[in-house]
Amino acid sequence: MTLKTKQHSPFRTELRHLIHELGGAFLFGMPFLYTMEIWWRGNTAGPPRMLAALALTFIALVVLERAATTRSGKSVPWGRVLIEATEALATGLIAAAVGLFLIGYLEIDAGLHATIGRLCMEGLPFSLGVGLADFLLGEKEDGHDKGGDDQSAKPTGKSDMRERVLVRAGATALGATVIALTLAPTDEIPLIAHRLGYPHVLGIVAGSLVISYIIVFASNFVATEARKEHLGGFNAPLVETTISYMISLVMAGGMLWLYQQISLTDSPDLWASYVVVLGLPASVGGAAGRLAL
Repeated sequence: MTLKTKQHSPFRTELRHLIHELGGAFLFGMPFLYTMEIWWRGNTAGPPRMLAALALTFIALVVLERAATTRSGKSVPWGRVLIEATEALATGLIAAAVGLFLIGYLEIDAGLHATIGRLCMEGLPFSLGVGLADFLLGEKEDGHDKGGDDQSAKPTGKSDMRERVLVRAGATALGATVIALTLAPTDEIPLIAHRLGYPHVLGIVAGSLVISYIIVFASNFVATEARKEHLGGFNAPLVETTISYMISLVMAGGMLWLYQQISLTDSPDLWASYVVVLGLPASVGGAAGRLAL
């Protein structure tokens, strides 16, 4: 039986590529978003340092994009590589801006210099995340995804369905815990949480859901189309994303309590703000865990 490849319009192809790069930016860059030293260096960095950061990032992206094309066996002119590197840098800066806005550190009150400085400093790891995604998790062609998910898209019995649900829940919990373990003891969590009002906390919840959905179902990293074919229960994309986020919140709350950032006597408002703040990177870790399946 011949596999048919879906034909997409140039606009949709570029959109898919942009989503792929955004997924990579958040997947690799999220831990650096919760590093206060990067914010501070952005506040004090002068124009020469900002330009140097962008230049070094661009050079690294050129190397990664060239390596990605070589690894895929494609013959791509250097001009196209430079364009891809430029797009990756721009995408990384956009992702960094979104991340800084979500945690409340993209402020007009901070001044233009500090805002641009934070974007440049945070844009470095986020942009490198785009390049690493292209190199390590290159886009898969529709209809040609390889991996166990192709087989799992077929109808299975109830026992197989339960096993798949447990495996994905476990992978989510493991990935979320790995990230939460590294960030829960840090001062960044209370520093961010105490600055946020209810609308901003709800914005982080929405951002966490969207980002984790992009990474698993829209980034085209690993068997994206096959994942979307799962119907019902935990395997429905929106349901899986929501339940996985709830698991990530539970793991984030557990790590915060373990490291004495919050206690059982604290107010529900404090619990909610702390857990949601840590839940953003934890949900990205949970998404990474599911990608590994």
